[in-house]
Amino acid sequence: MAEIVYLGLLHPSPAGDYGVVFPDFPGFTTSGRTVAAAERKATRALRAHVTELRSSCQPIPLPTALEKIRCHPAASRSLLVSVSASARLRPDERRRDHSPT
Repeated sequence: MAEIVYLGLLHPSPAGDYGVVFPDFPGFTTSGRTVAAAERKATRALRAHVTELRSSCQPIPLPTALEKIRCHPAASRSLLVSVSASARLRPDERRRDHSPT
């Protein structure tokens, strides 16, 4: 089993803070008042989200390749952040494809 590391897209918002989206988890977002705060919150939030998915027996997606992340609609105005989910994939967990269309 390998540790799961996801790429998030960190971008400034019109409100003046910084948001983070994870293309592998559609609809899952977090934010912070500074870049550093947004990164810290993204790590905590993603770890909690993955733990919740696992505890409710929902599949945990494999991380999307960098090449596909670059095609995400928000990628052109974002910085990439790498976040460890502090979890390990079990052999029975399968990928859900969340590639942007």
